[in-house]
Amino acid sequence: GIDLDPDALEEARRNARRNGMEDRFRLSARPLAGDEGTFPLVLANLLAPVLVSLAAPLARVTAPGGFLVTSGVLEDQQAEVRASLVRQGLLPGAERYREGWVTALWTRPGSSR
Repeated sequence: GIDLDPDALEEARRNARRNGMEDRFRLSARPLAGDEGTFPLVLANLLAPVLVSLAAPLARVTAPGGFLVTSGVLEDQQAEVRASLVRQGLLPGAERYREGWVTALWTRPGSSR
């Protein structure tokens, strides 16, 4: 998990301990660079301008055949997020709208094998 907010990192640590996941969960305050490796599932709960600025590293850390879930996006900003992630080669999937916010599923083409 990556977060630049120390309070969010501490809360994530507490939640990991509470759920018995502390040995399977790593946290970092280092900004996402795209060189962290690849993962079959990437969750990004970020505002639209941040998602747009991180589109390339988010695509790089999503493994081929893997999924990216974005949330924290206002409905009227989803088109810009969609365009930036599609430019990085991610394929849009389901989108859920609730109370003016959007959660979306993306797939990185390729095989995980």
